[in-house]
Amino acid sequence: MHRAFANMFISGSDASLKASILKRAMALPEKVGIPLFASLCGWDAEKMDSTLAQISVPLLMIQSTTVNANLERVSLQPGASTPWMELVKNHVPRAQIEIIGDTGHFPMLEAPEAVNQLIGSFLASS
Repeated sequence: MHRAFANMFISGSDASLKASILKRAMALPEKVGIPLFASLCGWDAEKMDSTLAQISVPLLMIQSTTVNANLERVSLQPGASTPWMELVKNHVPRAQIEIIGDTGHFPMLEAPEAVNQLIGSFLASS
């Protein structure tokens, strides 16, 4: 579990914030965390397409990272896309997709001001 969470950060992530997030993640007992993660992956594989196809309300998708060909987590930059983003676009063509660059997998914790600004703007325009 530790490695899975540790790999969600990009090089240059704030070390103290990373340590805090890892500590919080590791507080979940492994006997709970591993089945929970497996269930999450299973839900994605079995239900993601049909669930996305049912969305009929405005949708904001905030992305910050992807995993590259070397299986390293890297920051996305504006204008980039990923298979996950393309899946959402295919099922929810009107989805607003925003990228927060230079941030790890936890933008809500690593860049809360940017996330809050995006949510605020989205809500004001919906």
